[in-house]
Amino acid sequence: LKTLYSTRGLFDKRQFRRYAETMHILIDARMIGDQPHGIATHLFQLLKQLEKIDRTNRYTLLVCHPALKKQLSFECLQTKSSWISLREQIELPGLIKKLKPDVYHSPSFIIPFYCPVPFILTLHDLNHVRCHEMKRLHTTLYYQTVLKRAVQKAKKIITVSQFSKKEVMAYYKISENKISVIYNGVSSTFSPFENKQQM
Repeated sequence: LKTLYSTRGLFDKRQFRRYAETMHILIDARMIGDQPHGIATHLFQLLKQLEKIDRTNRYTLLVCHPALKKQLSFECLQTKSSWISLREQIELPGLIKKLKPDVYHSPSFIIPFYCPVPFILTLHDLNHVRCHEMKRLHTTLYYQTVLKRAVQKAKKIITVSQFSKKEVMAYYKISENKISVIYNGVSSTFSPFENKQQM
């Protein structure tokens, strides 16, 4: 992911020479809170690993939960808008414009309709788009307008499997060159059973 931020098709050659040494990367971490879920857990572990491996780039996190500031060494900016809210569509574009990051990364399907800088979008899957049971009028409107536009305008899209990559390509009619597959890692708390009798 560090390489993806820095090189893969985000900038032309003149721009890349400007950012070859360091970049300012803004990440939406507002979904990380008291009750961890799949995307929040994925993002928290991603940030912990970026802390270890990337000493070059500058990271700023948009957060809702103040405790995150104590858990990570990155610069954190607390927002007024919560994750998945109408208010974020008003607040986030202004914050992004004020902070002027080189890249904005949305690690979920939530993205401001207007993003004034190049951005990367992570789509873990399309369950929320394809499952009619999960759809309501306002979510359907969001998926058909904001998310569809974001997929078209994103500099890169990250997904977690070849299956999801094919789904995104087919559903949104986009080139496979725009999508990078980065598989989920496995926490160190998990390990293979050495003694099968313990299972």
